[in-house]
Amino acid sequence: MSHSLRLVMLASLAVFAGTTIAVRAEVKAVFSEKGLASLAEEGTEWLADGVPAVLSVTTESRTRNDKGYDEEVFEAAPLDGVEPRFDAAKREALFAYPWGSIAVAYRPGADRLGLAVTVSNRGERPIVDFRLRLLRLRFPEPAAGWDKPSRHVVRSLDCVAAVPAVCGGRRVVACLDTLFPPLAVGYGSPENPERTIHAVELGAGVPAADPDAPRIPVLGLARVAPGEERTFEVSLRFAPADKPLAEIIGDLHAGFRKAFPPLNDWPDRRPIGMLMLHSGGRSERNPRGWFKKPELDIATPEGKAEFRTLLMDYAARAVASLKAFDAQGGIVWNIEGEENPHPITYIGDPRLLPILAPEMDAVADEFFKQFTDAGLKVGVTIRPTQVYFDEGKKAWSHGTGSHMPERNPLSEDYGALAVEGLPPWCFFPSAERLCRKIEYAKKRWGCTIFYIDTNGVYCPQGPKAAFEWMLLNGCVLRRVKERHPDVLLIPELNRDSLASHDTNWAYGAQYMELDLNGYGTPPGIRQLYPNAFSLVNIADGPIEEKRDVLVQAVRNGDILMARGWFADGRNAIVKSIYEEAAATPPAP
Repeated sequence: MSHSLRLVMLASLAVFAGTTIAVRAEVKAVFSEKGLASLAEEGTEWLADGVPAVLSVTTESRTRNDKGYDEEVFEAAPLDGVEPRFDAAKREALFAYPWGSIAVAYRPGADRLGLAVTVSNRGERPIVDFRLRLLRLRFPEPAAGWDKPSRHVVRSLDCVAAVPAVCGGRRVVACLDTLFPPLAVGYGSPENPERTIHAVELGAGVPAADPDAPRIPVLGLARVAPGEERTFEVSLRFAPADKPLAEIIGDLHAGFRKAFPPLNDWPDRRPIGMLMLHSGGRSERNPRGWFKKPELDIATPEGKAEFRTLLMDYAARAVASLKAFDAQGGIVWNIEGEENPHPITYIGDPRLLPILAPEMDAVADEFFKQFTDAGLKVGVTIRPTQVYFDEGKKAWSHGTGSHMPERNPLSEDYGALAVEGLPPWCFFPSAERLCRKIEYAKKRWGCTIFYIDTNGVYCPQGPKAAFEWMLLNGCVLRRVKERHPDVLLIPELNRDSLASHDTNWAYGAQYMELDLNGYGTPPGIRQLYPNAFSLVNIADGPIEEKRDVLVQAVRNGDILMARGWFADGRNAIVKSIYEEAAATPPAP
């Protein structure tokens, strides 16, 4: 019986019985002496060109300069004149070079085509980057939503890399089945006027933090050392256009959870208050602008006494406000004051209180005790970077996040983490620095909630080692959480130019703002981490318009944040949202 006739009979039986039969996609891969010759699914031929191509390979040499620092030089490996040899028995295309080889092995499945890329290094220099065209697909029509002639590539840095293309009633998902090290996979720009031919690409060179050392290799972690080989798995998965993506890549979600297990155990989901200490009206007498009183002279005994009175009154009001909407506690955003302008308004290092705000240092213990005595949790803002006094500018500045000897106001020693030959501007002890800030606030005030402001660093990236912004990788937050399992980490950002850092939800509660369209944990994250939750700041934004959405977010376990230092009218709305959410349990 032919395949077409079988489908017709199944469909007829389904109609007769009044039921629906889901017919699984059936992918057929045909090979010739030259390689992959056909890739058909549900009667559609998807293959435009089955011959792979090695587009670039980069090697690295490293020398030690007279200062004792390593210097890296990157060179393109020669690729000219090499055509792939196809082994029909192995279903493998092999590119053989003097320095090694790259093999693409085909592994057809019922609903997918798997491709295993093996990079072998027989040269004397590490291979640190490569870019391949695995094949070209011809879509039956332009992919839905791909209106601009651009690439659609995802990097697997802290996320599952899966790029769906929807066209012709089908969904074709380019997936990176190898979860680590981070790579890039997806579709190249359209190669014909009809916008239907796209290359399937695989590339390395994704800058990423080393999980085993405080460094960020500029071309990432997909290195192949001399004498070694590494295999990277890719798959093209076919499904009906309406099949949920989570079902198509469920195995990748399971593998990702195993590789990056959730560690965020924080059962209290009641609201958290934002505690902004009054500032503004800075003056020579009151350089931090405390309580917007330029006449306050914090250098005199009388001024210090007045400052203490104002601070304790603030604490009393804040405690009453937090209790009124049943908050679990509050985060003091600016315990160090706001003497410096943006972008270093929020210092994020309570250890600097004796230097930056001695008047606060003298009364901070009494201030926090008012909250903890009332049964409230307390927290502060921290950053992965370090502020320092720039002698040239005669002003305080934020460092890049590296550990530079001249940018070390606390004379910190990170020698135990030092990597031989690593320049100080490439030495990023981010996890250790965050842990030291946490340990200080925990020991001194009992802090357990930490908002990580601007959770990233400026680090050298790419072959030119240009300094660019990068969010903290999941491995950094994981190390912090492993050392401090009893705290709640709240990273501010989760997306940069490299990737969506979904592991933020494995180790913390992702920060969101209602007025920036942050309404709760995205469904895709809940599919990846079913117990994930976020913190949604509703201080500004359409709270009444989005009430139903916020109620559902609270039902799902998200935490709402509101202004906690006074009786803001929104706080009563927050309380009513929690009451409504508690009245109806979450959907199963």
